[in-house]
Amino acid sequence: MWLRERVGPTGWVMATDVETHFLDTLGSANLEVRRHDIISDELPDRAFDLVHIRAVLERLQPSLRVERWSVWWAPSSRAVCSWPSPGISLMDAGKWSVVGPRDVIVKVSASLLKALPVDMFYGRRLATDIQACGLVDVGSEGRVGLIRGASTTSKVWPLVWATIGERLVASGGLSADELEHFLALHDDPQFTWLGPVMMAAWGQWPG
Repeated sequence: MWLRERVGPTGWVMATDVETHFLDTLGSANLEVRRHDIISDELPDRAFDLVHIRAVLERLQPSLRVERWSVWWAPSSRAVCSWPSPGISLMDAGKWSVVGPRDVIVKVSASLLKALPVDMFYGRRLATDIQACGLVDVGSEGRVGLIRGASTTSKVWPLVWATIGERLVASGGLSADELEHFLALHDDPQFTWLGPVMMAAWGQWPG
């Protein structure tokens, strides 16, 4: 919707995902929502002045990461890709009388790396990959947000953890009780932690 507002009535935005139920209510004259699998489904070639891809490339085989989406760029178009990379998972020490939240977040992060079949550190190589693809004026940066319990942001994370919770416990690095305790901490305004580093890389396709 942010992009839709900026391209105005003469522009056009396409939002794609393999599951679009969060996007289906956002339809408008200059926004198209399309169910799309980046591995097997096609999009118009050289049709986009800006391509933004978030938390997808790390799920692909290395040979497909840039090759698969580079065909969408129009001449002189820009590309932005981002991925939350682990590496900073600390919290305020605080005063805790039960299982230490610092210990819990470390265990959650470790079990996440073990349980999910994705390259969790790919964000650190984003800039290298898009530069190798031929883009110029390549830049990159990482940003970290402070997440506080009982905040709007903290309401999102339990949904994420609950979705993958069974896999985290099955990996053996986290018990069901530890996961439940960790989810409950997100309702506590005294609970604060630094989220993952959101890595972003960008560049321009030569005209």
